[in-house]
Amino acid sequence: MFNPFDMAQGGNGGGGDEKTFLGENQPHIPTTGALRYSDDTEFNDALRAQGIIPQKPPSRPSTPEGLDIDYSQIRNAGLSLATEDTLAEAAEEADDSDDERVLLSYRKKRIEEMQKLESTAKFGRMYPIARPDYTREVTDASKEHTDPQFNPHDDSIENLKRGGTSVICFLYSEAIEESRIIGQHLHSLATEYPHTKFVSIVGSQCIAGYPERNCPTLLFYRRGTLMKQIVGANDAAIGLHGKQTTKKDVENLLLALDAVKLKPVNTNAHDFAKKEEQDHDGDYDSKPNHIRQGQNAQEDSDDSELDI
Repeated sequence: MFNPFDMAQGGNGGGGDEKTFLGENQPHIPTTGALRYSDDTEFNDALRAQGIIPQKPPSRPSTPEGLDIDYSQIRNAGLSLATEDTLAEAAEEADDSDDERVLLSYRKKRIEEMQKLESTAKFGRMYPIARPDYTREVTDASKEHTDPQFNPHDDSIENLKRGGTSVICFLYSEAIEESRIIGQHLHSLATEYPHTKFVSIVGSQCIAGYPERNCPTLLFYRRGTLMKQIVGANDAAIGLHGKQTTKKDVENLLLALDAVKLKPVNTNAHDFAKKEEQDHDGDYDSKPNHIRQGQNAQEDSDDSELDI
């Protein structure tokens, strides 16, 4: 058996002054070529035994152990994110009849879900109210469960988010230009988000002595609770820019509050079934601004504390 230590004892066979030791107890390492620690040779084995070179790393298994990939779950996750039109196109292009059946089944299920959702779209406009109507039209209305997926016996956070109805109460003053501008945007958004209830009332009629400078004020209710109040229209931190506030600004604010839901690419289940193409605008290229209490609401605590 080859012993690398023999090289240290015998040198190169010719004597002479050549040094054959790297150290007192270390063998001579050949310099005729680069030493590759990964080579599986007797010479390297001897060096490893003396701790001169690192030990060989453990060999890797050809396939990962304990890795159980459920490709059906991956496929189902992708299908759940696809639009109805995409599912229909994929079904037409599918080479396998089983794949086509799966795609068409998913599309049918999606259409049924949208039809159920459309059946709960019971609002679609701004409703003017009076002070005596407030409890019924706002607080109590926000307690009604309209989401078909809501389960009254499920206490999970995800399910509780589906409970109740989003209600936006708009306190306004016709004397304030910003109030008129925000009101126009809300009237338009109410038609686009029929699952959210929009109501309006003159601020001073809703709350006795409510200052006009606090108008417009938005009150967001859900499940019988005041979730958020936005006072004034001059707070760039939440996307409101006074007289320059756009409809998109107000829409993004409502989305950030979770007062309205992000519209799907397709919004009409009847059109899905007929495979009609619709033009859709309102792509959301940016995330809504982080929402905090408006600065105007903090300037005068007596004015912003609503006693309804």
